[in-house]
Amino acid sequence: MSSNSIFRENLRHLMRERDLSAYRLGKMSGVSQSLISAILRGKRGSTLQVVERIADALEIPSWLLLIHDCRVNGTKEDLEESAAMLQQLQPEQLAEVRDFLRFKKQAIK
Repeated sequence: MSSNSIFRENLRHLMRERDLSAYRLGKMSGVSQSLISAILRGKRGSTLQVVERIADALEIPSWLLLIHDCRVNGTKEDLEESAAMLQQLQPEQLAEVRDFLRFKKQAIK
């Protein structure tokens, strides 16, 4: 599954969960409604800048939108706590987390 597909599925899930339209998310994020709609339909890919703008609007860390089968069920505080813990990791520890996530992604396939 490509990173654009993962992003699209996670974005669709979050929009449903939060009852957001492409129009509303566009207003919140500054990303055009037409681009959001095209991403959701799989007609356009996304850039990291777009991912970050949408994540900021949703008040979640951008990496959450890029993890396969991510389900964001925690509160904003839970997510901020997780992000803060990740930011405190040493580079080798962060590499272990990335390796685990890659392993988990392979196991899901």
